[in-house]
Amino acid sequence: MKFILCHLLLLILGCTSSSQYEHNEISTPSKNVKPLSPKDFMPLKIGYSLKYHVSYPGQEGIHIITIVKEKDGTFIDSTENTFTIDSQGLHDQQRYLIKNPLTVGTKWYSVSGPSSVEHFSIIDIPDRCMVKSKAFDECLIIEGEVKLFGQGKFKTLWTYAKNIGIVEIITYLESGEGKKLKQSVLSLESYAF
Repeated sequence: MKFILCHLLLLILGCTSSSQYEHNEISTPSKNVKPLSPKDFMPLKIGYSLKYHVSYPGQEGIHIITIVKEKDGTFIDSTENTFTIDSQGLHDQQRYLIKNPLTVGTKWYSVSGPSSVEHFSIIDIPDRCMVKSKAFDECLIIEGEVKLFGQGKFKTLWTYAKNIGIVEIITYLESGEGKKLKQSVLSLESYAF
């Protein structure tokens, strides 16, 4: 179980994304005209803690992540992952998790290995989204994918809420025919500053 929780934690910090709104009970299209920035969607303060419910085939659990220290503008969490916000966006040790401009259709990619490229896209910035019957205002939804050898894709869908951070991550395997097999779901239970 520890291996699987560590794998899910990597997804929290930036793997790849999934299909349209299957996680949301509602998604209100954005009427947002004020500019948003990556720091609006990832509070980086020492002591900030998020508690998640994680589920994947055959197992469920609770995972808590806390920002424990800051060094030269880089924040480190309780699992030793790092986060930095610069003029281009929010990134961890390997890739941008959120990239400017924060508009639907913004795309970027990350080369994560000799034969692995992660493609990311902002697919929605709704005024409101729902995760596990909890409403969140001003959300950001990012989809990422990695093509698998053969015809499939591994997808991840990250949902961020303003001033809270990641509220949900869903991972899927998608076949060449478009069939989706859900792999894992990470949903926010609570948070504290």
